[in-house]
Formats: sequence, C-alpha cells, structure tokens
Amino acid sequence: MLPFSLASKLLDGLGLTGGYRLGSTQADLNHEGLRPAVQVWEDGRRTSWRRDEFEWWYFDAHFEDGSMAVGTYALTWKENDFVFMVRMGITGADGTTHKKVVELRKDECHFLRGECSAVMGPHRLEGDGTRYRIVADPAATGGLGWDLTLERRVAPYRPASGVIYGGQHYFAWVNAVPDGAISGTLTYGGRTVHVRGTGYHDHNWGDTAMNQTMSGWVWGRVKVGDYAVVAANVVGQPRFGDPPVPLMLVTHPDGVVVDAFGGDVTVEQRDVYRHPDPQNREDDLPRTVRFTAREGNLTASLEFRAGKLVESLDLVHAKEVGAHPWQMALADVAGLTPWYTRVLAECTFTLGNEAPVTATGTLEYMDFS
Repeated sequence: MLPFSLASKLLDGLGLTGGYRLGSTQADLNHEGLRPAVQVWEDGRRTSWRRDEFEWWYFDAHFEDGSMAVGTYALTWKENDFVFMVRMGITGADGTTHKKVVELRKDECHFLRGECSAVMGPHRLEGDGTRYRIVADPAATGGLGWDLTLERRVAPYRPASGVIYGGQHYFAWVNAVPDGAISGTLTYGGRTVHVRGTGYHDHNWGDTAMNQTMSGWVWGRVKVGDYAVVAANVVGQPRFGDPPVPLMLVTHPDGVVVDAFGGDVTVEQRDVYRHPDPQNREDDLPRTVRFTAREGNLTASLEFRAGKLVESLDLVHAKEVGAHPWQMALADVAGLTPWYTRVLAECTFTLGNEAPVTATGTLEYMDFS
C-alpha cells in the first residue's frame, strides 16, 4: 500500500465529514491512559498490528563536522501484510547524500511495549527514556550505517495527549527526545568517521494511512543555545474543513518554557517559491514559515527560512516507495502528487523581550494532495 490512500479522495467526493482535533482534555488523557508527563512506556510499541496500522521510531542528528543523519525504524501495512523497514540517510560533511531502505522479515523484528525497543535484524533503536542506542549495521546494508548513542538533555514532550483524531481514525506522536547529545560513528562512502553533535528522536503511530485524516504538515526543529524548539502545523483533510493543529515547544535543561498548541499558536507562511527539486513540477513551497506561541504573558516566535534541499521524495513514483504500476496509474488519474521535502533552514528565535538569536535548523514539508 502507498503511504497515502485513494480512499480519502473518494471520501472527499462523497462529502463525508467528521471531527478533526487534538485530544487535549482530561477525558482524552484518561481515554488514552496517559498522565500529564510523558512516561517511558509511551515510547514502546503502541500498535497491535491490525490492518492499516503503522508505526515508526525516528531520529535525526546534526554533527559538528557538518554531516547529518536521519533514520526511521518502521512497520507499515502494504497490500495484505505488514512491511518492516529501516530507512537511512546520511549527508556527509562534503555535502554528498547517501540513502538506503532495507526491508526485514517479520520474524527478524521485535518490539517491546514497556520501553523503546525496535530491533529489526541487526539494526535497532532502543533506550530507557534517557539513553538510546541507534544502530544500522553497514555490513547488512552494503556499506551504509551508524552506531550512535543519544542522551536526552531535556524532558520528553507531547502536546496534551499527542493524539489527533480524524473521524473514526487517529494519528499519534510523542517526542521522546526533543534535544540530546549524540555521538558515535557514521559509515558511508567506504569509510567510518567518528561524530558528535545534537540529536532528536520521536515516535509516530496510527490506525490508517495518514492522508485519510490529514492533507499534510510543516514541521521543524532547531537548537538555539541551551534552548530546543520544535514546531509543527498538522492540517486536516478537506472533508474536515482543512483544520490546522499547530503546536510549539520551547524547552531547556531546566524545564519547559513554552508548551502551546491550538489557538495559542499562529502560523504564517509566505514568500512562495517553486519546489527546489526539478523533478517536482507541481508544487510551490513557502520559503518562510513563522510560528508564534503565547503562554501566559510570554511570547515566543520561531521563523524558518528555507535553504539547501536535503531530501525530496515522490511518494508515488520513487523506487523506495515500492508502489505497483497500477497504483501509480491510479494516483496519476486522480491527480495526486504527494511529496515529502526536507531542507536546512536559517532560523530566527525570539523569546519574550530577549534579542533574536539565529541558528541553522531543519524544516520539512509533507503534502499528501
């Protein structure tokens, strides 16, 4: 199955409606079995491997030598069974990009419910909520991989319940490591290098293809001094009225500074430009995305200014997506051009009356339309 569903297009045509909202009440927390503070078990396995479910554990890192890494340890429904895969991407200090997707058999994969433990053949992402080991074995991937240790520096986070309800379905997110120290080795281009830098880890899961509930999102993060800032805007499907669910976290080793979502966050997108990937002839992107959050008397803003393209993925025709020719044809007929885009961004962060501070961060766009 594609990472989007043609069913959502049909449902739009039928005019079916339903609620789209972030579960933010005490009743929602009770329903999900959650406390206000994130618990270690929340980063463990959350799905039951029912049809159409998906789940992934994600990390990314920026290293002092200018290199970057991004990885996803995932299971997703495809046709009549689950597919288990590790997606890897390394951008070297010289700017070259190396990518690989490895599929595993179900009997090679093991996931725990009580804590983060995604073991997929010789690859794994596992931790106790404070310290994580992240491994992709280059001997099993043709020479691309990593062996990294991520140590959390700030409290884990989720906006309220972290669950966005869309009709009868849901999409959930917990940010287990908004900011951490990361170190270890990267293997790419025939060599292994020692690295250290800043890392991030989150965890997503849901019970249906994502575009059944949402039309896309913009998400970004940046480390500015001792502050870690994460911001996103997850927009619902047109049949729900295109409702936005914006959020913004400003956190520090001493504690959370701003935890805002919904009406307490505004999002401004401007300076539209043509997609930087020449293979994408359909999409325009906002070059500038600005989040402003208010919590009590404190206002925080984070502005992303899109820069160098890091990753661009056609979610229909790309080889690593694995769509069948008939699926591609159906998507083309339906006019669907879903696309994932990641860029480096120049970020300007302002907290209260403090002077603005700039740093380089990550900005991603997901468009399911």
